[in-house]
Amino acid sequence: MLTIRLILVNPRFCLFLALLALVSASCGFQLNRNRVTLLDGAQSIALEGIENHSYAPRLDVDLAQSLTEALSRAGIPLSPVAGADLTFRFVIDDSGISRNQQILGTIVRYDYRSFIRGRIWLTDQRNKRQVFVGEVVEGFYLRETTLGVLSETETRDDLNIALGELTRKLTDKLSLSF
Repeated sequence: MLTIRLILVNPRFCLFLALLALVSASCGFQLNRNRVTLLDGAQSIALEGIENHSYAPRLDVDLAQSLTEALSRAGIPLSPVAGADLTFRFVIDDSGISRNQQILGTIVRYDYRSFIRGRIWLTDQRNKRQVFVGEVVEGFYLRETTLGVLSETETRDDLNIALGELTRKLTDKLSLSF
């Protein structure tokens, strides 16, 4: 009881605690969850290209921009192909939205699955080893709704979320994320 009374009575101690909290909160320590280390200790990576074999226009351009931004945020800018430790290319094979209808008593529910699917090739140029050869990678987003039709905005937003998921999966494949 005496301790509680001293803390409440002593304004210097309250000021000290407030200052200590302020200093410790701004000490500069940060947990960087976006830190990425390339596979096998590689120091550089180059994008050889992204091909779009789907019917959706500009997916290759959007994916290239998304990957470039994601790697840059992780502290790994893309390098020129000549001299890069790792090189990769990606082929977008398919993209779209599928709809599944479920009837639960008197309620009709629709599941819309937006997806972008393709294959990745990754080569370690230091030893000319193929790390991935046409391995399938897919980004998708599932929307559950009672509406029978998605709006253009919902369709575009869902494909953008699928693109973000594909970017995350590709970044994970190219690195040792932690």
